[in-house]
Amino acid sequence: MQDLIQFVMSQRNGHDGIAVERMEELFTAAKVRYQDLRYVHITGTNGKGSTAAFVSSILTEAGYKVGTFSSPHVISMTERIAIGKPISEARLTELIADNLDFIKEYRLTFFEITFLLAIIWFLEEAVDYAVIEVGIGGRYDATNVIMPVVCGITNVGLDHQGVLGDTKEEIAVQKIGIAKGDVPVFTTEEQESVLAVFHQYSNAVVEVPISRGWELQLVGDFQQKNASLAAAMTAYLGIDDATIRSGLAKTFLPGRMQLIRIQPQVYVDVAHNGSAIEQTIPFLKQLPEAPLIVLGANKQKDYLRMLSLLKQAGFTVIGCHFNDVKSAVFDEVPYFDDIETAFSWAQTQGWQTIIFTGSFYFIDEVIEKISQI
Repeated sequence: MQDLIQFVMSQRNGHDGIAVERMEELFTAAKVRYQDLRYVHITGTNGKGSTAAFVSSILTEAGYKVGTFSSPHVISMTERIAIGKPISEARLTELIADNLDFIKEYRLTFFEITFLLAIIWFLEEAVDYAVIEVGIGGRYDATNVIMPVVCGITNVGLDHQGVLGDTKEEIAVQKIGIAKGDVPVFTTEEQESVLAVFHQYSNAVVEVPISRGWELQLVGDFQQKNASLAAAMTAYLGIDDATIRSGLAKTFLPGRMQLIRIQPQVYVDVAHNGSAIEQTIPFLKQLPEAPLIVLGANKQKDYLRMLSLLKQAGFTVIGCHFNDVKSAVFDEVPYFDDIETAFSWAQTQGWQTIIFTGSFYFIDEVIEKISQI
């Protein structure tokens, strides 16, 4: 069982073609009737995972059977494919085994494999809606093979510039690439130059006003923004206000300013680029006691900007290595070789509130390690 899952997780480098074209070829060859599902498609630099979770919770609250495909995962690969709860490891392994020949023949990446398996499972389970989170960008993403009934774009920030473009406007062209004909594209993006790009490429863009009155488990003002987007999208699908509010209130997502220890208070948050850190800072400033920030970042991200933003906001920051080849090493602040040492130092210094942030993979390891201390 674990051998097959480890094989899939090792497939980081795949074919040389455009992902969306390859996925269409694969679905056709495998006779997967992916067109039969009703899709909700969501992209954006930050918040698309939370928005997808909000939409799924609302639709579930309305009585629909909802499949959700999201990434990255925080703890287990099974989190990426869910119908109310993550797919079981046993069923995931069966799906991998059943489709292994196709996976190898088409040299699919890890992301494309999980997307393929999600669609197959959602079809088998006859879901009413499939809520699909884009991997990177939108226009050429593997998920863009689908025809959605509604789309959402959270925002556009500077991330994956080497793939998507150097400016927000260039990146916006990739994000709006999920637009299909007259299918409405709801967005909570506020920058005028980015919105102009959206409107240039689609006549169905709907700018969503942001409400801050939602009762949520997920904390931070930015989650109010994500909730507003999810509410607008599901209202378009005919969901009433009471159900929307109930679905939003019931939404939980691991790794989003999640409290994992009481004494000292330890939070984990998957903010993994400068834009996400900017959105997180207002919440950090509202905490009763100033926190220590432990930053474990991907060296391919704008980690120095993340560090600079946190320091400019007045926070004490230390760096921390985690068990991944992409873990950034930096000497601008005290730096620790592992999570246990960083946490032990924080305790000896008397910190009562500690925030671990910077990367999905860092947070995965933090949750595992802190639970053992």
